[in-house]
Amino acid sequence: MNVYVEAHPTQLEPSWEDMNTWYQVQRQARILSLMKQKGLSSKHFPKLIDSGKLLHVYKCSKETLEGRCDHPWCGIHILVTTPTGDSLSTIYRNTGSFSPKEILGCCYDCLTALQSAHQVGIQHANITPDHILRVTEKGQAHHVLIEWGHAILEEKDSPHISLNYSSTDVLQEGRVYPVSDVESLVYVLFSLCGGTTPHFENIESALQWRVRAWARRAIQEVLGEASIVLKAFADYVNNLYGTPYAVDYDLWLNRIDRVLRTL
Repeated sequence: MNVYVEAHPTQLEPSWEDMNTWYQVQRQARILSLMKQKGLSSKHFPKLIDSGKLLHVYKCSKETLEGRCDHPWCGIHILVTTPTGDSLSTIYRNTGSFSPKEILGCCYDCLTALQSAHQVGIQHANITPDHILRVTEKGQAHHVLIEWGHAILEEKDSPHISLNYSSTDVLQEGRVYPVSDVESLVYVLFSLCGGTTPHFENIESALQWRVRAWARRAIQEVLGEASIVLKAFADYVNNLYGTPYAVDYDLWLNRIDRVLRTL
Protein backbone atom coordinates (compact mmCIF):
# COMPACT_ATOMS: atom_id res chain seq x y z
CA MET A 1 0.00 0.00 0.00
CA ASN A 2 0.97 3.64 -0.46
CA VAL A 3 0.90 5.70 2.73
CA TYR A 4 0.75 9.51 2.40
CA VAL A 5 1.57 11.27 5.66
CA GLU A 6 1.00 14.96 6.27
CA ALA A 7 3.71 16.93 8.03
CA HIS A 8 3.20 18.55 11.44
CA PRO A 9 2.94 22.37 11.23
CA THR A 10 5.99 22.75 13.48
CA GLN A 11 8.06 20.88 10.88
CA LEU A 12 7.07 23.19 8.05
CA GLU A 13 8.53 26.55 7.18
CA PRO A 14 7.43 27.78 3.74
CA SER A 15 3.67 28.05 3.33
CA TRP A 16 3.77 26.41 -0.14
CA GLU A 17 5.14 23.22 1.42
CA ASP A 18 2.27 23.15 3.86
CA MET A 19 -0.16 23.46 0.95
CA ASN A 20 1.67 20.74 -0.95
CA THR A 21 1.11 18.21 1.83
CA TRP A 22 -2.53 19.35 2.10
CA TYR A 23 -3.09 18.66 -1.60
CA GLN A 24 -1.27 15.34 -1.45
CA VAL A 25 -3.06 14.02 1.63
CA GLN A 26 -6.27 15.78 2.58
CA ARG A 27 -7.55 16.92 -0.81
CA GLN A 28 -6.48 13.75 -2.55
CA ALA A 29 -8.42 11.78 0.08
CA ARG A 30 -11.46 13.91 -0.74
CA ILE A 31 -11.07 13.35 -4.48
CA LEU A 32 -10.60 9.59 -4.13
CA SER A 33 -13.64 9.42 -1.84
CA LEU A 34 -15.67 11.29 -4.44
CA MET A 35 -14.46 8.98 -7.19
CA LYS A 36 -15.48 5.99 -5.09
CA GLN A 37 -18.94 7.49 -4.56
CA LYS A 38 -19.30 8.01 -8.30
CA GLY A 39 -18.40 4.39 -8.97
CA LEU A 40 -14.98 4.95 -10.54
CA SER A 41 -13.30 1.65 -9.72
CA SER A 42 -11.11 1.05 -12.77
CA LYS A 43 -7.74 -0.61 -12.29
CA HIS A 44 -6.24 2.58 -13.72
CA PHE A 45 -7.24 4.60 -10.63
CA PRO A 46 -5.71 4.37 -7.15
CA LYS A 47 -8.03 2.71 -4.65
CA LEU A 48 -8.74 4.46 -1.35
CA ILE A 49 -8.07 2.10 1.55
CA ASP A 50 -8.38 4.52 4.46
CA SER A 51 -7.84 8.11 5.55
CA GLY A 52 -8.00 9.99 8.82
CA LYS A 53 -5.84 11.31 11.63
CA LEU A 54 -3.02 9.55 13.44
CA LEU A 55 -3.13 8.76 17.13
CA HIS A 56 0.09 8.66 19.13
CA VAL A 57 1.36 7.01 22.27
CA TYR A 58 2.03 8.94 25.51
CA LYS A 59 -0.15 11.64 26.98
CA CYS A 60 -1.63 14.17 24.56
CA SER A 61 -1.58 17.77 25.72
CA LYS A 62 -3.83 19.29 23.07
CA GLU A 63 -6.51 21.57 24.50
CA THR A 64 -9.30 20.96 21.96
CA LEU A 65 -10.59 18.01 19.99
CA GLU A 66 -9.40 19.55 16.74
CA GLY A 67 -6.15 20.90 18.17
CA ARG A 68 -2.65 19.45 18.16
CA CYS A 69 0.06 19.06 20.75
CA ASP A 70 3.81 19.13 20.15
CA HIS A 71 4.06 15.42 19.44
CA PRO A 72 5.19 15.06 15.77
CA TRP A 73 2.32 12.66 15.04
CA CYS A 74 -0.47 14.47 16.83
CA GLY A 75 -3.48 15.07 14.57
CA ILE A 76 -1.53 14.36 11.40
CA HIS A 77 -3.69 13.37 8.43
CA ILE A 78 -2.81 10.21 6.55
CA LEU A 79 -4.04 8.60 3.35
CA VAL A 80 -3.61 4.94 2.44
CA THR A 81 -4.07 3.77 -1.16
CA THR A 82 -3.37 0.77 -3.33
CA PRO A 83 -1.87 -0.56 -5.60
CA THR A 84 1.84 0.09 -5.48
CA GLY A 85 4.30 0.13 -8.33
CA ASP A 86 7.21 2.00 -9.88
CA SER A 87 6.66 5.41 -11.43
CA LEU A 88 7.47 5.78 -15.10
CA SER A 89 10.13 8.36 -14.27
CA THR A 90 11.89 5.81 -12.03
CA ILE A 91 11.65 3.10 -14.68
CA TYR A 92 13.00 5.46 -17.33
CA ARG A 93 15.97 6.42 -15.14
CA ASN A 94 16.76 2.74 -14.59
CA THR A 95 16.25 1.49 -18.15
CA GLY A 96 16.77 4.55 -20.34
CA SER A 97 14.02 3.67 -22.78
CA PHE A 98 10.58 2.19 -23.36
CA SER A 99 9.46 -0.08 -26.17
CA PRO A 100 6.72 1.11 -28.56
CA LYS A 101 4.33 -1.39 -26.94
CA GLU A 102 5.05 0.06 -23.49
CA ILE A 103 4.50 3.62 -24.73
CA LEU A 104 1.24 2.68 -26.43
CA GLY A 105 0.09 0.77 -23.36
CA CYS A 106 0.77 3.79 -21.17
CA CYS A 107 -1.18 6.04 -23.54
CA TYR A 108 -4.11 3.61 -23.72
CA ASP A 109 -4.34 3.12 -19.94
CA CYS A 110 -4.08 6.83 -19.15
CA LEU A 111 -6.67 7.75 -21.78
CA THR A 112 -8.98 5.13 -20.30
CA ALA A 113 -8.61 6.69 -16.84
CA LEU A 114 -9.03 10.24 -18.14
CA GLN A 115 -12.14 9.35 -20.09
CA SER A 116 -13.80 7.81 -17.02
CA ALA A 117 -12.86 10.75 -14.81
CA HIS A 118 -13.99 13.37 -17.34
CA GLN A 119 -17.36 11.65 -17.68
CA VAL A 120 -18.06 12.48 -14.03
CA GLY A 121 -16.61 16.01 -14.23
CA ILE A 122 -13.11 15.42 -12.85
CA GLN A 123 -9.86 16.48 -14.54
CA HIS A 124 -6.50 15.35 -13.19
CA ALA A 125 -4.53 18.57 -13.92
CA ASN A 126 -1.18 17.20 -12.70
CA ILE A 127 -0.03 14.50 -15.12
CA THR A 128 3.72 13.78 -15.06
CA PRO A 129 5.88 10.64 -15.39
CA ASP A 130 6.12 10.63 -11.59
CA HIS A 131 2.35 10.32 -11.34
CA ILE A 132 1.94 7.25 -13.55
CA LEU A 133 2.67 3.88 -11.95
CA ARG A 134 3.38 0.64 -13.72
CA VAL A 135 1.68 -2.11 -11.76
CA THR A 136 2.10 -5.83 -12.39
CA GLU A 137 -0.68 -8.16 -11.27
CA LYS A 138 -0.97 -11.83 -12.20
CA GLY A 139 1.85 -11.40 -14.68
CA GLN A 140 0.13 -8.56 -16.53
CA ALA A 141 1.32 -4.95 -16.41
CA HIS A 142 -0.94 -1.92 -16.52
CA HIS A 143 -0.69 1.75 -15.57
CA VAL A 144 -2.32 3.64 -12.73
CA LEU A 145 -2.77 7.42 -12.74
CA ILE A 146 -2.07 8.66 -9.21
CA GLU A 147 -1.76 11.99 -7.34
CA TRP A 148 -5.29 13.36 -7.77
CA GLY A 149 -4.92 16.07 -5.12
CA HIS A 150 -4.90 18.89 -7.71
CA ALA A 151 -7.85 17.49 -9.65
CA ILE A 152 -10.32 20.05 -11.01
CA LEU A 153 -13.90 19.65 -9.86
CA GLU A 154 -15.19 23.15 -10.49
CA GLU A 155 -14.02 26.33 -12.19
CA LYS A 156 -12.58 27.90 -9.04
CA ASP A 157 -10.10 25.02 -8.52
CA SER A 158 -6.49 25.73 -9.46
CA PRO A 159 -4.42 23.23 -11.49
CA HIS A 160 -0.86 22.39 -10.57
CA ILE A 161 1.81 24.20 -12.62
CA SER A 162 4.55 22.08 -14.19
CA LEU A 163 6.80 23.87 -16.66
CA ASN A 164 7.54 20.58 -18.42
CA TYR A 165 4.14 18.91 -18.44
CA SER A 166 1.32 21.40 -17.87
CA SER A 167 -0.91 22.16 -20.83
CA THR A 168 -0.63 25.44 -22.70
CA ASP A 169 -3.89 26.81 -21.32
CA VAL A 170 -2.85 26.04 -17.75
CA LEU A 171 0.39 27.99 -18.22
CA GLN A 172 -1.28 30.86 -20.07
CA GLU A 173 -4.55 31.22 -18.18
CA GLY A 174 -4.30 29.08 -15.06
CA ARG A 175 -7.38 27.14 -16.16
CA VAL A 176 -8.13 23.86 -17.88
CA TYR A 177 -9.95 22.99 -21.08
CA PRO A 178 -11.35 19.57 -22.03
CA VAL A 179 -8.10 18.69 -23.81
CA SER A 180 -5.76 19.89 -21.03
CA ASP A 181 -5.05 16.48 -19.49
CA VAL A 182 -4.53 14.91 -22.90
CA GLU A 183 -2.06 17.61 -23.92
CA SER A 184 -0.12 16.95 -20.71
CA LEU A 185 -0.16 13.23 -21.52
CA VAL A 186 1.40 13.98 -24.92
CA TYR A 187 4.29 15.81 -23.21
CA VAL A 188 4.76 12.80 -20.91
CA LEU A 189 4.83 10.41 -23.88
CA PHE A 190 7.27 12.74 -25.63
CA SER A 191 9.68 12.54 -22.69
CA LEU A 192 9.31 8.75 -22.37
CA CYS A 193 10.15 8.41 -26.07
CA GLY A 194 13.44 10.20 -25.43
CA GLY A 195 12.32 13.70 -26.34
CA THR A 196 14.24 16.41 -24.55
CA THR A 197 13.26 19.87 -23.40
CA PRO A 198 15.50 22.77 -22.38
CA HIS A 199 15.68 24.04 -18.83
CA PHE A 200 12.76 26.42 -18.42
CA GLU A 201 13.49 29.52 -16.39
CA ASN A 202 9.86 30.60 -16.18
CA ILE A 203 6.39 30.12 -17.63
CA GLU A 204 7.17 32.33 -20.63
CA SER A 205 10.11 30.16 -21.71
CA ALA A 206 7.98 27.02 -21.30
CA LEU A 207 5.26 28.54 -23.50
CA GLN A 208 7.77 29.61 -26.13
CA TRP A 209 9.14 26.06 -26.33
CA ARG A 210 5.63 24.68 -26.81
CA VAL A 211 4.92 27.09 -29.67
CA ARG A 212 8.20 26.21 -31.42
CA ALA A 213 7.90 22.46 -30.82
CA TRP A 214 4.37 22.24 -32.22
CA ALA A 215 5.20 24.54 -35.16
CA ARG A 216 8.24 22.46 -36.11
CA ARG A 217 6.34 19.21 -35.49
CA ALA A 218 9.15 18.16 -33.16
CA ILE A 219 6.74 16.40 -30.80
CA GLN A 220 5.07 14.49 -33.64
CA GLU A 221 8.45 13.46 -35.03
CA VAL A 222 9.60 11.94 -31.73
CA LEU A 223 6.29 10.15 -31.09
CA GLY A 224 6.26 8.93 -34.70
CA GLU A 225 9.48 7.01 -34.07
CA ALA A 226 7.56 4.92 -31.51
CA SER A 227 4.32 4.56 -33.48
CA ILE A 228 2.54 6.21 -36.38
CA VAL A 229 -0.70 6.21 -34.37
CA LEU A 230 0.99 8.27 -31.64
CA LYS A 231 2.16 10.75 -34.27
CA ALA A 232 -1.43 11.05 -35.49
CA PHE A 233 -2.61 11.39 -31.90
CA ALA A 234 -0.20 14.30 -31.36
CA ASP A 235 -1.51 15.95 -34.55
CA TYR A 236 -5.03 15.60 -33.19
CA VAL A 237 -4.07 17.22 -29.88
CA ASN A 238 -2.21 19.98 -31.71
CA ASN A 239 -5.40 20.88 -33.58
CA LEU A 240 -7.58 20.63 -30.48
CA TYR A 241 -5.70 22.41 -27.70
CA GLY A 242 -6.81 25.95 -26.96
CA THR A 243 -10.37 25.09 -28.04
CA PRO A 244 -13.43 24.24 -25.91
CA TYR A 245 -14.13 21.06 -27.87
CA ALA A 246 -14.35 17.66 -26.19
CA VAL A 247 -11.79 14.91 -26.76
CA ASP A 248 -12.95 11.91 -28.82
CA TYR A 249 -11.60 9.28 -26.44
CA ASP A 250 -13.37 6.35 -28.08
CA LEU A 251 -11.78 7.09 -31.45
CA TRP A 252 -8.22 7.06 -30.09
CA LEU A 253 -8.72 4.19 -27.68
CA ASN A 254 -9.96 2.05 -30.56
CA ARG A 255 -7.11 3.09 -32.84
CA ILE A 256 -4.44 2.46 -30.21
CA ASP A 257 -6.02 -0.84 -29.20
CA ARG A 258 -5.90 -2.08 -32.81
CA VAL A 259 -2.19 -1.29 -33.01
CA LEU A 260 -1.48 -2.90 -29.61
CA ARG A 261 -3.09 -6.13 -30.80
CA THR A 262 -0.52 -6.39 -33.59
CA LEU A 263 2.52 -6.00 -31.32
